[in-house]
Amino acid sequence: MRVLQFVSTLNRNSGVMRVLMNYYYKIDRDKVQFDFLYFVKSDDSYQDEIIALGGNVYFVSKPSISFHSLKELHHFFQQHGREYIWLHNHESYLTVLLYPLAKHFGISDVIVHAHLTKYSDKLLSAIRNAILCAPLKILPVKKMACSQAAADFLYGKKQPVYILRNLVDCQQYVYDAERRKKLRCALGLQDSFVVGHVGRFQKQKNHRFLIELFAVFYQEHPDSRLLLVGDGSLESEIQNMVQEKQLESVVFFVGAQKDITSYLSAMDVFLLPSLFEGLPMVALEAQANGLECILADTITEEVALSEKVQFCSLKDKKGWLNWLRKKKMNFGYDRQLSEPVKETMDLSSEARKLERYYMQIL
Repeated sequence: MRVLQFVSTLNRNSGVMRVLMNYYYKIDRDKVQFDFLYFVKSDDSYQDEIIALGGNVYFVSKPSISFHSLKELHHFFQQHGREYIWLHNHESYLTVLLYPLAKHFGISDVIVHAHLTKYSDKLLSAIRNAILCAPLKILPVKKMACSQAAADFLYGKKQPVYILRNLVDCQQYVYDAERRKKLRCALGLQDSFVVGHVGRFQKQKNHRFLIELFAVFYQEHPDSRLLLVGDGSLESEIQNMVQEKQLESVVFFVGAQKDITSYLSAMDVFLLPSLFEGLPMVALEAQANGLECILADTITEEVALSEKVQFCSLKDKKGWLNWLRKKKMNFGYDRQLSEPVKETMDLSSEARKLERYYMQIL
């Protein structure tokens, strides 16, 4: 069985792609194979890995109601539609364009997958997406979501939704003392208390809150450092903010990184003050690394798979500061995962469930 995964990009920094690839590595590819259709090109993509795993990769212009776009989509589904039983769509707002083409050209069923709890952090995009997603409540599509919060947001409550949990391979992110020592030495962080964050520089990730919080904490604890992993359109704006607060020497911008495990291992605590999320992969990766985490209460509590996670309101900056103070005072904790946590994060078991979901249509 071949499943067509429709995504915006194959970029390695895409949370959606990290979820899909985690399942793709674990799924029985003798039973189920993934192909990918996408519309945003990237230099750092999963394309070579997908092909090595037996998948195909196709590119189209970003779908829209323009004649050129509709013609391109029509041509793709005319040529390839009958190769697939499922279209698994991760760009829910584009379902109204994809659904009729998929059904017309022989794809048995369409899955719509909810990944977020907000349409967009841009007003016009949010309005557009809300309008385009409205038909999802009545279209005969299969509904899937990364969390119950994302499901309730996109489809409304009391809708039958399959929750495909965002999970990571724990072994891939396990804490590594040697990698920690090596990276902290390279960055000059040997004797520092390292506050860490991983995320793209975009409004959703709320870096401004992070910088304001750290600026206060640093005044109290001058041996503290802030490690920011990621890139994005707002990076220069955040760098300017750091300069204005005269924190250039203690805030480290290291860009997007493939070896996330080393950077997580180098951190002492992990902060995620996002304005909205579906179920953030990076929070799972941080937990798999054994990090103590504080997350904004805008993030679903479904992401907390270990006892090392705490939620706090973005309106309660003192609460965040008190948590940091407490962790610094009592620093030094076990980074190994307990067996119950490992079982909760069992990706192989969830991959078998996904196989059965796809196979039900046969």
